[in-house]
Amino acid sequence: MKHYIYLFTLVCIMMSCKKPYNPPVTTTNYNYLVIEGLINTGQDSTIYKLSRTVPIGSAIANSPESGATVTIENDKSNVYALKEIRKGIYAAGLNLDTTHKYRLRVKTTDGKEYLSDFVQAKDSPTIDSVQYEYTGNAENIYSYTHDPKNNTRYYRWEYQETYLYYSPVPSYYIFKNNSIVPTNADDETQVCYISDTSSTILLNSTAKLVQDVIYKNPITVVPITLDKLKVRYSILVKQYALTADAYNYYQNLKKDTENLGSIFDAQPSAAATNIHCISNPGVPVLGYIAAGSVSQERIFIDRSDFYAASVGVDYSYCGGAVITYKATQRTPYPDIITIGTDIPTDSLVAAPILGSKDSLFTIQYATAACVDCTLKGSNKKPAFWK
Repeated sequence: MKHYIYLFTLVCIMMSCKKPYNPPVTTTNYNYLVIEGLINTGQDSTIYKLSRTVPIGSAIANSPESGATVTIENDKSNVYALKEIRKGIYAAGLNLDTTHKYRLRVKTTDGKEYLSDFVQAKDSPTIDSVQYEYTGNAENIYSYTHDPKNNTRYYRWEYQETYLYYSPVPSYYIFKNNSIVPTNADDETQVCYISDTSSTILLNSTAKLVQDVIYKNPITVVPITLDKLKVRYSILVKQYALTADAYNYYQNLKKDTENLGSIFDAQPSAAATNIHCISNPGVPVLGYIAAGSVSQERIFIDRSDFYAASVGVDYSYCGGAVITYKATQRTPYPDIITIGTDIPTDSLVAAPILGSKDSLFTIQYATAACVDCTLKGSNKKPAFWK
């Protein structure tokens, strides 16, 4: 019995010694270059995104690197230039020969030059299928693939999801040029298409298996409580073949960015990159250069493809409100509407005031987020949408 008392006392003492620790967050802007993309040897364009790191807590989430000179070189001294198509985005359709090795060269406006190691192109095998499985409260998305030559072994995936969205409150008005105007064919606000991209690193390997077969590889989970499954949902899955070194790089990156927060997690470490600042070897650069083709597969999921008692976000708070005011008080709408916070949902109704030359206006309105779907997505139907 005494042992239990001693143990209880020891636990109490240990708990009483715990003090919260808030580590200092650095505000230093190291401004490191970040290089993201793939030297695409297939029919698709080679696209690279160049940006700079920003401090934690910065109001700027993205700092694109514009004005750089970006080229692809092969082991036969052939050079292919990429053009800046948007700020920080460099691209070109190259249709490269997969029998050669390739590297990336970047010259930034601050005079620094970055060069990657030569990498061997690895073509991704075809995706066998992308399938979904309804679990009662979500749709689980999986991919299946195999390499009959047993040469791939290391895989990475990305995805882009798009879904059809209807505004909870229909309206025939839109806030434009600091005023409320009736919508026309170009001002669709009730039907939109919202897109999002994967934010986690998806990896898998068959290096320890006899056959190079990926079965039921988890891609994402889509809860039915989201608007994504309310009408129609589509997901485009992209598959990349990696070298062992590239796979290790992404594994370390995943560990350092997704598995932190517990005392039992591995300590963060710098992932070994194959890009170097040759003008100043002491300057770090973030990214990993790989080459090869990409395979992809798109599927659609309709609301009618599965049964769920409730699908989508609760928009009960979107119920419209009503304002009544005299014509001489506001022209042409109350201030609460003209600032763009709210949008009318029906026509103005005017009634004369007995014994007065003034009129009494009644208008129904709802918050703009409940009326105008273009605040969340695009009202232009994507070319791939069936």
